[in-house]
Amino acid sequence: MNLRATVRVVVESLQALEVLLAATARVATRLIDDTQLFRRTGMALAFYVSYSSIEFCYRYALNAHTQEQMLGAAAVIAAVMAPVSTLQAALFKFYVDSSIHRYKKANPPTTPAE
Repeated sequence: MNLRATVRVVVESLQALEVLLAATARVATRLIDDTQLFRRTGMALAFYVSYSSIEFCYRYALNAHTQEQMLGAAAVIAAVMAPVSTLQAALFKFYVDSSIHRYKKANPPTTPAE
């Protein structure tokens, strides 16, 4: 096999690999978009963080026995739950807004015929 034939085989192999990678990228993109993977992962993360925070606050509150400890526990619970609630609200808003956007994109408004 001479050099020219070898180069031709390498170029054809690279072209076939490029076509295969492009097809794989299209399938992967469609799979991620159709299953709404990022939206669902974000909501699952928000639920997990919320559950973990509530469980921590519950256990922390159970260890408060005196009036001062209860007041301190309330302050800690407020400090823990404030950012968690904000995160949960932001992710839920993102989830709902992307659902509305997907619905409007799939169902464009129609104008009535006159």
